[in-house]
Amino acid sequence: MKKLVTIAKDANIKVKSQIHEFLTPNFVYLPIDEKAQMIATKKKVSKGDNLYQWQGKIYSSPISGTITKIVKLKENLYLEIKNDFKEKDHYTGIMNTTMIVTNDLKKKIKEYNKNWNALKNSETIILNGMEAEPYLANIPFLHKYYMSEILLMLDAIASSYHISQIKIYLKENDRESIEAMEQLINTYPEMSYHILPDCYPIGNSLFLKDYLNLTEKDFLMTSDEIFDAYYELLKLRKKDFLFITITGDAITNPQVVKVKIGTLLKDVVEECIKIKKNSYDIYVNGLFMGYLGDLNIVLTEEIRAIYFMKKNTVSESPCISCGKCNDVCPYNCNPYQTVISKGKWQTSKCISCGLCTFICPSHIPINQLLRRD
Repeated sequence: MKKLVTIAKDANIKVKSQIHEFLTPNFVYLPIDEKAQMIATKKKVSKGDNLYQWQGKIYSSPISGTITKIVKLKENLYLEIKNDFKEKDHYTGIMNTTMIVTNDLKKKIKEYNKNWNALKNSETIILNGMEAEPYLANIPFLHKYYMSEILLMLDAIASSYHISQIKIYLKENDRESIEAMEQLINTYPEMSYHILPDCYPIGNSLFLKDYLNLTEKDFLMTSDEIFDAYYELLKLRKKDFLFITITGDAITNPQVVKVKIGTLLKDVVEECIKIKKNSYDIYVNGLFMGYLGDLNIVLTEEIRAIYFMKKNTVSESPCISCGKCNDVCPYNCNPYQTVISKGKWQTSKCISCGLCTFICPSHIPINQLLRRD
């Protein structure tokens, strides 16, 4: 059995039980460079219009408005779109959560994601319905408002690949997800949900696969992945919004914010967040697995959380050989050996959970040494 750790939660890091929507930014920014192949032929665009293809992905506009220019933000190029606030949307997808799984839909599902090809040899779909990081609340809110859509898509996928069993895993403290599940689960006899302890890093899909002893007959998916597929395959357009957890001990109103893809963090903060400390650090995607950022970050699908934390005044000090990093590592990666070798000793087992750095009394960024790549 891999190690699980119970994290003593900081009472100053919270999230409100209601969602805040900020879906009307003045501008949005989509990543681009000179290799992008433009699809849009006019500067005026409607929400959902395909704009360009870049790095194997087609980018569509999350708003209606006008393409203005290419700008440089944090050394990266972005296509800037000015909002006209008209939200012209040529929607042709389903309007409710009932449907018939036709042969045409089955074909689309099988063509949607090459990684899903392994489903044809699977017997069970395993849904990871948990957040990977402590303090994140995106998934609970996704379940609260869109559980019907997620289960509908899961059912369609299972039907397409003739899979008769779906197991859904939730955390015991996730009241929002459990309540939403209990209201709908009886509609789907092939589905069952299971409660796991509120421990770390159980929500990490790599860890969960080992924790549940999954085999090649089990196919692991996530709620985010299913919801994205629902939008593209059933609503017939790309999802144009994100859930972002914004919390930390340097703000007075932590919350989950529903925002347009491509919104500047600075604009969200001006609209939604009250900062109580002038001196703070911004951590992107978590206090365990995240990285330092600033207000000029563009909120993309890779960003799940922003933490505003009081400025850390404690500096790194020499290792005291306490062994706590080894004790807490869920994969016995021997992080202490990495510390004393100054990163020369590496391991492929590390999942970058950040527990070694979190527990270190010398404040050494051990996870950076473990995974320098």
